[in-house]
Amino acid sequence: MITAALAGIAFLINNYYSPLSPVVIAIIAGLLISNFIGTPAACKQGIDYCAKKLLKLGIVFLGIRLSFYEILDLGANSLAIIITCIILALTVVISLSKKFGVPPRLATLIAVGTAICGNSAIVATSPVIKAKEEEVAFAVGTITVFGLSAIVFYPVIGAYMHLSPVEFGTWAGTAINDTGQVVAAGFQYGITAGEAATVVKLTRNLFIAPVVVLFAYLTAKEEAGQSSFHFKGLNLFRIFPWFVLGFLVMAFLRTADLLPDLVIGLLSFTSAFLLVMALGGIGLSINLASMKGLGLKAFLAGLLAAVVMGTTSLLLILLIL
Repeated sequence: MITAALAGIAFLINNYYSPLSPVVIAIIAGLLISNFIGTPAACKQGIDYCAKKLLKLGIVFLGIRLSFYEILDLGANSLAIIITCIILALTVVISLSKKFGVPPRLATLIAVGTAICGNSAIVATSPVIKAKEEEVAFAVGTITVFGLSAIVFYPVIGAYMHLSPVEFGTWAGTAINDTGQVVAAGFQYGITAGEAATVVKLTRNLFIAPVVVLFAYLTAKEEAGQSSFHFKGLNLFRIFPWFVLGFLVMAFLRTADLLPDLVIGLLSFTSAFLLVMALGGIGLSINLASMKGLGLKAFLAGLLAAVVMGTTSLLLILLIL
């Protein structure tokens, strides 16, 4: 009931200021309640259930928002830009984080948040890499700061460089983190730019599935003490993140147009609400004192990655499109 109330409040606030994700609002509200008011001990089991079980169910339903046709509509050049930027972001963030001494799980969350789709990618990846609640909250906060900054600066840069609506939309869709932030930045530049940004971003979101599977495998390898890419000694059935399969089934149902619009809309909202409940539960589980050690180095790694992602994306767009 507490996490559902947090989710309701988060969506209400988001209704008045859409660039601020309900996920962020729910985490902050949970943090404030946990650290300044406190939650009854009897609520702990329910909060844990929301933060873990409902999180995975929300990710399954998230697939209903995505259609594989979006990839076909993009064209080879735009798809190549998306894939290049995803690989670059994952590589840059994890490499920089190692040099800065950022905890590996936190580095992974910031990397997938930068590379794929902000908060959704973070919450989808967190259970398979067994990230701590504090790391999830810090990663979400870091990604949100960069995304909100992009809403302000990207349209200004685009106008200064005289980018066409399609060029700007592709840039926003490949380089800005969260979907809501991409839409906000794109439509500031114009209707055509907003539509292009939305299609590019939704296509980028589809890469959640392979990235989550990849990190599930890498985490299992690490726990088994293996350093090379082989499957010896690993139980692939056990380590496979089965909620990703549910995500893909939902995306297939959307692509095949097997469900009426009413059901699609209901499942899409259910997904969003469950994810926000889960993140509210994570916020309620966090002691702020435990976040002190995550600090400036992780934020700096994310900042550098955002700059590299934006610059590389823009250069590729100017060269290819």
